[in-house]
Amino acid sequence: MVAGVNEHLPDLVLMDLSFKDGDGIVLIKSLMDANHRPHVLVISQFDDQPHIQMSMKAGARGYLTKRATTGEILTAIRTILNGEIYAEKPQADGCLLPGEREPVFPTTRTGEPVKLTKREIQVLQLIGAGKRTKDIAIQLNLSHKTVETYREHLKQKLSLTNSAELVHFAICWNERQSNPSDSVWSI
Repeated sequence: MVAGVNEHLPDLVLMDLSFKDGDGIVLIKSLMDANHRPHVLVISQFDDQPHIQMSMKAGARGYLTKRATTGEILTAIRTILNGEIYAEKPQADGCLLPGEREPVFPTTRTGEPVKLTKREIQVLQLIGAGKRTKDIAIQLNLSHKTVETYREHLKQKLSLTNSAELVHFAICWNERQSNPSDSVWSI
């Protein structure tokens, strides 16, 4: 694809992230390293923040899901060709508690977003809000043991060694969400 871009010099490339023989994020990075750097608009089945963030960080100028209407696609194309960035607002799908903002996803030291489930995000938000395991279980209609399991998964995924580190991380993460200066946050 990079050779075709260098040969035909398009202003805009519409692409998916899933390929039979490759990775869309790697392809975006390759296009950004090519002689001719077109604007890239990703149209993907993935509607989660990690995919959006990775695409934009790799150099994409826009991101839509495959649910986008023709009008949204045209708006995105016009926006990108005018030199601006376009990203469809991701669907919350129950990911957040009512009234909460879209989370800023933590990243590993190598810059890859930590993949958290919707429920792990909810539990992390509530830990950061000072809620005890019992309170989280009641609020999310889960058993105490299930919340403890989510806490353990969070510690593993975030490379934290104990509950105190998890609480400290969750508090800082919640504060970062309320005033993000960046789209991702490193652990």
